[in-house]
Amino acid sequence: ARAGVKKIDKVILTHPHADHIGGMEVLLDGSYEIGSIYDNGMPSTSKLYLSYMKKAKARGIPHHALKAGDVLDFGGGAQFKVLSPEESLVQKGQQKGYKHDPNNESVVGRLTFGQFAMLFTGDAEKEAEASIAARYGSELKSQVLKAPHHGSKTSSSASYLKAVAPEAVLISLGAGNDYGHPHAATLKRYEKLGCKVYRTDQQGSITIHSDGHTYEIEGENRWQWQ
Repeated sequence: ARAGVKKIDKVILTHPHADHIGGMEVLLDGSYEIGSIYDNGMPSTSKLYLSYMKKAKARGIPHHALKAGDVLDFGGGAQFKVLSPEESLVQKGQQKGYKHDPNNESVVGRLTFGQFAMLFTGDAEKEAEASIAARYGSELKSQVLKAPHHGSKTSSSASYLKAVAPEAVLISLGAGNDYGHPHAATLKRYEKLGCKVYRTDQQGSITIHSDGHTYEIEGENRWQWQ
Protein backbone atom coordinates (compact mmCIF):
# COMPACT_ATOMS: atom_id res chain seq x y z
CA ALA A 1 0.00 0.00 0.00
CA ARG A 2 2.86 2.39 0.80
CA ALA A 3 4.21 1.93 -2.72
CA GLY A 4 0.87 2.93 -4.20
CA VAL A 5 0.30 -0.54 -5.69
CA LYS A 6 -3.34 -1.38 -6.42
CA LYS A 7 -2.89 -4.25 -8.88
CA ILE A 8 -0.69 -7.32 -8.55
CA ASP A 9 -0.40 -9.29 -11.78
CA LYS A 10 1.17 -12.41 -10.30
CA VAL A 11 1.36 -13.73 -6.73
CA ILE A 12 3.76 -16.64 -6.14
CA LEU A 13 3.30 -18.73 -2.98
CA THR A 14 6.53 -20.67 -2.49
CA HIS A 15 5.06 -23.17 0.00
CA PRO A 16 2.13 -23.27 2.45
CA HIS A 17 3.87 -22.36 5.72
CA ALA A 18 2.15 -19.54 7.59
CA ASP A 19 5.16 -17.20 7.53
CA HIS A 20 5.15 -17.38 3.73
CA ILE A 21 1.42 -17.16 2.98
CA GLY A 22 0.21 -15.05 5.90
CA GLY A 23 0.08 -11.90 3.80
CA MET A 24 -2.54 -13.36 1.47
CA GLU A 25 -5.34 -12.28 3.79
CA VAL A 26 -4.48 -8.65 3.08
CA LEU A 27 -4.16 -9.24 -0.66
CA LEU A 28 -7.51 -10.99 -0.88
CA ASP A 29 -9.57 -8.56 1.21
CA GLY A 30 -10.63 -6.69 -1.92
CA SER A 31 -8.17 -3.80 -1.77
CA TYR A 32 -6.03 -5.23 -4.56
CA GLU A 33 -6.73 -6.51 -8.04
CA ILE A 34 -4.90 -9.81 -8.50
CA GLY A 35 -4.23 -11.35 -11.90
CA SER A 36 -3.14 -14.91 -11.00
CA ILE A 37 -1.92 -16.98 -8.08
CA TYR A 38 0.88 -19.53 -8.49
CA ASP A 39 2.20 -22.25 -6.17
CA ASN A 40 3.92 -25.63 -6.39
CA GLY A 41 0.74 -27.49 -7.28
CA MET A 42 0.88 -29.82 -4.29
CA PRO A 43 -2.07 -30.43 -1.96
CA SER A 44 -1.94 -28.92 1.51
CA THR A 45 -3.90 -29.37 4.72
CA SER A 46 -2.93 -25.88 5.92
CA LYS A 47 -6.11 -24.14 7.05
CA LEU A 48 -4.65 -20.80 5.99
CA TYR A 49 -3.85 -22.11 2.53
CA LEU A 50 -7.25 -23.73 2.06
CA SER A 51 -8.98 -20.56 3.24
CA TYR A 52 -7.03 -18.37 0.82
CA MET A 53 -7.62 -20.68 -2.10
CA LYS A 54 -11.36 -20.67 -1.33
CA LYS A 55 -11.37 -16.84 -1.28
CA ALA A 56 -9.36 -16.68 -4.49
CA LYS A 57 -11.77 -19.05 -6.21
CA ALA A 58 -14.72 -16.99 -5.00
CA ARG A 59 -13.11 -13.90 -6.52
CA GLY A 60 -12.45 -15.73 -9.79
CA ILE A 61 -8.66 -15.42 -9.51
CA PRO A 62 -6.90 -18.05 -11.69
CA HIS A 63 -4.65 -20.51 -9.86
CA HIS A 64 -1.68 -22.19 -11.57
CA ALA A 65 0.96 -24.73 -10.54
CA LEU A 66 4.66 -24.16 -11.21
CA LYS A 67 7.41 -26.65 -11.90
CA ALA A 68 11.06 -26.49 -12.96
CA GLY A 69 11.41 -25.15 -16.48
CA ASP A 70 8.37 -22.89 -16.40
CA VAL A 71 8.99 -19.23 -17.26
CA LEU A 72 6.73 -16.38 -16.15
CA ASP A 73 6.77 -13.11 -18.06
CA PHE A 74 6.68 -10.23 -15.57
CA GLY A 75 6.52 -7.65 -18.35
CA GLY A 76 8.99 -4.95 -19.36
CA GLY A 77 11.66 -7.52 -20.11
CA ALA A 78 11.61 -9.14 -16.66
CA GLN A 79 11.27 -12.92 -16.50
CA PHE A 80 11.06 -15.49 -13.72
CA LYS A 81 12.42 -18.95 -14.53
CA VAL A 82 11.32 -21.69 -12.16
CA LEU A 83 14.15 -24.00 -11.05
CA SER A 84 12.33 -26.14 -8.50
CA PRO A 85 10.34 -28.27 -7.73
CA GLU A 86 11.03 -30.80 -10.47
CA GLU A 87 8.01 -32.26 -12.26
CA SER A 88 8.76 -35.71 -10.85
CA LEU A 89 8.57 -34.33 -7.30
CA VAL A 90 5.30 -32.54 -8.06
CA GLN A 91 3.82 -35.79 -9.38
CA LYS A 92 4.92 -37.65 -6.24
CA GLY A 93 3.53 -34.86 -4.09
CA GLN A 94 0.11 -35.21 -5.67
CA GLN A 95 -0.16 -38.88 -4.70
CA LYS A 96 -2.29 -39.82 -1.71
CA GLY A 97 -0.26 -40.69 1.37
CA TYR A 98 2.91 -38.94 0.20
CA LYS A 99 4.89 -37.50 3.13
CA HIS A 100 5.50 -33.85 2.30
CA ASP A 101 8.62 -31.82 3.05
CA PRO A 102 7.24 -28.31 2.40
CA ASN A 103 10.57 -26.49 2.70
CA ASN A 104 12.25 -28.61 0.06
CA GLU A 105 9.14 -28.41 -2.11
CA SER A 106 9.44 -24.61 -2.23
CA VAL A 107 9.14 -22.79 -5.52
CA VAL A 108 12.66 -21.58 -6.35
CA GLY A 109 13.17 -19.24 -9.27
CA ARG A 110 15.61 -16.84 -10.91
CA LEU A 111 14.38 -13.38 -11.83
CA THR A 112 16.24 -11.73 -14.71
CA PHE A 113 16.01 -8.21 -16.07
CA GLY A 114 18.69 -7.32 -18.60
CA GLN A 115 22.01 -8.14 -16.96
CA PHE A 116 20.50 -8.20 -13.47
CA ALA A 117 19.54 -11.47 -11.79
CA MET A 118 18.13 -12.38 -8.40
CA LEU A 119 17.54 -15.85 -7.01
CA PHE A 120 14.37 -16.40 -4.97
CA THR A 121 14.57 -19.48 -2.76
CA GLY A 122 11.60 -19.89 -0.45
CA ASP A 123 12.67 -22.17 2.41
CA ALA A 124 14.64 -24.60 0.24
CA GLU A 125 17.16 -26.54 2.30
CA LYS A 126 20.37 -28.39 1.45
CA GLU A 127 18.58 -31.33 -0.21
CA ALA A 128 16.78 -29.09 -2.70
CA GLU A 129 19.88 -26.91 -3.15
CA ALA A 130 21.96 -29.94 -4.12
CA SER A 131 19.41 -30.98 -6.72
CA ILE A 132 19.13 -27.46 -8.15
CA ALA A 133 22.92 -26.97 -8.29
CA ALA A 134 23.40 -30.33 -10.01
CA ARG A 135 20.88 -29.40 -12.73
CA TYR A 136 21.74 -25.75 -13.30
CA GLY A 137 25.31 -25.19 -12.08
CA SER A 138 26.71 -21.86 -13.25
CA GLU A 139 23.26 -20.88 -14.62
CA LEU A 140 22.38 -19.99 -11.03
CA LYS A 141 24.82 -17.06 -10.95
CA SER A 142 22.97 -14.00 -9.65
CA GLN A 143 23.97 -10.65 -8.20
CA VAL A 144 21.40 -10.94 -5.42
CA LEU A 145 20.29 -13.95 -3.38
CA LYS A 146 17.19 -14.05 -1.22
CA ALA A 147 18.61 -16.12 1.63
CA PRO A 148 16.99 -19.55 1.81
CA HIS A 149 15.02 -20.33 4.99
CA HIS A 150 15.72 -17.00 6.72
CA GLY A 151 19.46 -17.63 7.00
CA SER A 152 19.09 -21.05 8.63
CA LYS A 153 22.10 -23.36 8.89
CA THR A 154 19.98 -26.01 7.13
CA SER A 155 20.29 -24.00 3.91
CA SER A 156 22.87 -21.90 2.04
CA SER A 157 25.26 -24.81 1.56
CA ALA A 158 28.76 -23.80 0.48
CA SER A 159 28.53 -25.49 -2.95
CA TYR A 160 25.19 -23.80 -3.65
CA LEU A 161 26.52 -20.38 -2.69
CA LYS A 162 29.57 -20.95 -4.88
CA ALA A 163 27.30 -21.61 -7.87
CA VAL A 164 25.14 -18.53 -7.22
CA ALA A 165 28.15 -16.33 -6.38
CA PRO A 166 25.97 -13.49 -5.05
CA GLU A 167 27.28 -9.99 -4.39
CA ALA A 168 24.47 -9.32 -1.93
CA VAL A 169 22.26 -11.49 0.24
CA LEU A 170 18.86 -10.42 1.57
CA ILE A 171 17.64 -12.15 4.72
CA SER A 172 13.96 -11.94 5.64
CA LEU A 173 13.46 -12.60 9.34
CA GLY A 174 11.80 -11.34 12.49
CA ALA A 175 13.83 -9.57 15.14
CA GLY A 176 14.57 -11.81 18.12
CA ASN A 177 12.90 -14.82 16.48
CA ASP A 178 12.70 -18.11 18.39
CA TYR A 179 14.74 -20.00 15.77
CA GLY A 180 17.96 -18.03 16.19
CA HIS A 181 17.89 -16.95 12.54
CA PRO A 182 20.17 -16.03 10.94
CA HIS A 183 22.53 -18.70 12.21
CA ALA A 184 26.16 -17.75 12.78
CA ALA A 185 27.47 -20.55 10.54
CA THR A 186 25.39 -19.25 7.63
CA LEU A 187 26.55 -15.66 8.13
CA LYS A 188 30.14 -16.91 8.09
CA ARG A 189 29.54 -18.62 4.74
CA TYR A 190 28.18 -15.34 3.34
CA GLU A 191 31.15 -13.46 4.79
CA LYS A 192 33.62 -15.92 3.26
CA LEU A 193 32.17 -15.17 -0.18
CA GLY A 194 32.42 -11.43 0.43
CA CYS A 195 28.66 -10.92 0.23
CA LYS A 196 27.02 -7.77 1.52
CA VAL A 197 24.25 -8.84 3.87
CA TYR A 198 20.94 -6.99 4.27
CA ARG A 199 18.48 -8.03 6.98
CA THR A 200 14.87 -7.04 7.46
CA ASP A 201 15.34 -7.10 11.24
CA GLN A 202 17.97 -4.37 10.84
CA GLN A 203 17.06 -2.48 7.65
CA GLY A 204 13.29 -3.00 7.69
CA SER A 205 11.61 -3.49 4.31
CA ILE A 206 14.18 -3.83 1.53
CA THR A 207 13.68 -2.60 -2.03
CA ILE A 208 15.87 -3.28 -5.06
CA HIS A 209 15.99 -0.88 -8.00
CA SER A 210 17.56 -1.94 -11.31
CA ASP A 211 17.72 -0.59 -14.85
CA GLY A 212 18.93 -3.93 -16.17
CA HIS A 213 22.56 -2.89 -15.87
CA THR A 214 23.20 -1.61 -12.35
CA TYR A 215 21.16 -2.01 -9.19
CA GLU A 216 20.60 -0.34 -5.84
CA ILE A 217 19.42 -1.83 -2.57
CA GLU A 218 17.32 0.42 -0.37
CA GLY A 219 16.44 -0.31 3.24
CA GLU A 220 13.75 1.54 5.18
CA ASN A 221 16.25 2.79 7.72
CA ARG A 222 18.98 3.98 5.39
CA TRP A 223 20.25 3.82 1.80
CA GLN A 224 22.76 1.13 1.00
CA TRP A 225 24.33 1.14 -2.44
CA GLN A 226 25.88 -1.55 -4.58
